[in-house]
Amino acid sequence: MEFESAIFFPAPRSLGRLVYLVEGNPVKEILFEPTSGFKNEDLEIKAEKQTKNGNGRLQLYLHPKRELSIRKFELELEWAYQQEDKLFCNGYQSWTDSKEFRIWEKMENIAAFLHELTSRSGDYTFYPYCGQKGFLHGYTYTYIRNKSNSLAFYGSLNERCGYTIFQHIVPEKKLLIIKDIVSLRYTEPSLILDLFAGFGSEKDIFDHYWRSHSFSSTINKPITGWTSWYLHYTKITPEIIYSNLETYSRLNIPIDVFQIDDGYQKATGDWIHTNSKFPEGMKPIADAIHQKGYKAGLWLAPLICEKNSFIVNEHPDWIFSPDSEHLQKAGYNPLWSGWYYALNFYKPEVKDYLKEVFDTVLHQWGFDLVKLDFLFAPALVPYQNKSRGQIMCEAIDLLRELCGDKLILGCGVPLGPAFGKVDYCRIGNDISPGWETKWMRNLRVRERISTNSSLNNTISRRHINSNGFFNDPDVFIFRKEKNHLSAAQRKTLLTLNYLFGGLVFTSDDISTYDDAQLSFYRKSFPHVCKEELEVNNENQFFTIRFKYKGLEYLAFSNLTKDWRDAQVEDGMYFNAEMTIFKGVKTIRIQKYETKVFVKIRPELGAFAGSNLHIFPGVEMTKFEMVDGGLQVELDRKAIKKGTFFVFGSDQEKISVNGKEYQVKEEMGARLARIEL
Repeated sequence: MEFESAIFFPAPRSLGRLVYLVEGNPVKEILFEPTSGFKNEDLEIKAEKQTKNGNGRLQLYLHPKRELSIRKFELELEWAYQQEDKLFCNGYQSWTDSKEFRIWEKMENIAAFLHELTSRSGDYTFYPYCGQKGFLHGYTYTYIRNKSNSLAFYGSLNERCGYTIFQHIVPEKKLLIIKDIVSLRYTEPSLILDLFAGFGSEKDIFDHYWRSHSFSSTINKPITGWTSWYLHYTKITPEIIYSNLETYSRLNIPIDVFQIDDGYQKATGDWIHTNSKFPEGMKPIADAIHQKGYKAGLWLAPLICEKNSFIVNEHPDWIFSPDSEHLQKAGYNPLWSGWYYALNFYKPEVKDYLKEVFDTVLHQWGFDLVKLDFLFAPALVPYQNKSRGQIMCEAIDLLRELCGDKLILGCGVPLGPAFGKVDYCRIGNDISPGWETKWMRNLRVRERISTNSSLNNTISRRHINSNGFFNDPDVFIFRKEKNHLSAAQRKTLLTLNYLFGGLVFTSDDISTYDDAQLSFYRKSFPHVCKEELEVNNENQFFTIRFKYKGLEYLAFSNLTKDWRDAQVEDGMYFNAEMTIFKGVKTIRIQKYETKVFVKIRPELGAFAGSNLHIFPGVEMTKFEMVDGGLQVELDRKAIKKGTFFVFGSDQEKISVNGKEYQVKEEMGARLARIEL
């Protein structure tokens, strides 16, 4: 079968399967052609199909003639997987590993003895992992990348009617599109599938996919900041906060947000009362942050409560309960009092409490951004005939309503329901001051703490950034103290976060930075979203191309423990080590190293590189020839001292901002060196 022919608008070999039960009758199974629909004495499935520019949208509506209980609903597509194909599988939630898989890879369930403690943060409790090669699955969207670098893409446009699971079964040559609506009862006409499909280039496909959504594009912007978690964890104190705040202000670091993470509250679930370390509460801290010119951020986990919270002790009826005797466990956290539980946000008294919490945090204390964590918790099981997807969407809707126009950073959340609802969202695993937590990897924990896995998510989920929300790749750790990352790993983490992320934070105490560290960090400003990102992944060696305001960039990132060779195509390039070279050239990239190059044009007045930014040229807001001279302006957040180069061709001098500079042979080219 040709690659293109598998797009099923129409499809020669695709079928729908619905298994259902009418009370008092045996279970029935029907098979139908997805774009034609189906009708019998019990139900009708109506199909609405749209096609445009080679892409398609299929909506399936279930019209029951009597009450139906669903046992299975899926579409089956025959797919001739090829050896060279790469399959993108989007993980269940923020922390779940997500990447392009080779067709022979496998996904395994976590170790049995960990199930009780950790399974609820993933899909292990409701998805049947088989652990066999070629059985791969993901949520909300998937694609198959062929050897020609074209994508066959399928993506849900509505997770409110149930999570959409894409299951690649390579040995059987089929792709299943499954709706997570098992055991739901239907009595009224209902949308059960809203699917986008297309074939083409990566850029075109994702452009069409995002335009097909009903939500408006986000109006916010990329931001940078500091957060307390990844150095101080729950041991945060006001003194630590004020000390870091003073350092950032004194060094004039132009971040946007100063965020306080876990450790200030009396208990997880009791957000209005601070613990004994914060006797004056949180308003003075928010005020101090504002006085330094930053937005104030605060961490909350509003949909859960821990064992020792007042909710468990005084209002256990606020918690989801599978029966009258047990509370629904959502997970286990040894940094708290052990087990934590999911709040039943459908209860009016719980909504009233959450309204009081957010009014206190956002209006009385004055915080501008809230990081809302562990959001997966209330959607662990269907509830009152609502699917997990519907529960998750309604939870996010409530949080958006309670926050109004304040900024939301989502975390620990299935991504589809968060599209268009949160401003920023975590899209990867928690990082650590080490490359990999081997024991968690060996025990097959997909939501493990792992810098390596986090970076893979940062790259693989890049398509969401500035579309569904701005991506939070988690923090970079650049400090030397309390850090096991090598120098190359630290630089790679920082560089890739700024390249692919929309929100970039750190938890470092930057007063400990030496001059080289501080200079590298300072050269990450301004932070802007890069354009036309293209990525090629060859066994964890990434070739990355992108643009910004007409400049073209080439980057290589080696996430392996071996040195790798990279081929640079014909052209002239400048890199951050202040060198210019001409391709074609083979360069060596050491283990865990990332190198960035800007492609330059050897013509009069053209930009030829700078040491003002980790992505040379991004610091320029204006760079153009006017009346025979060059006018240059820097972004207000850029460092104001450094060097940039301009091609002078055969000129002896060149005028920049009204001042003449000598053109000399330097780095193998005729350049004017402009010292700021």
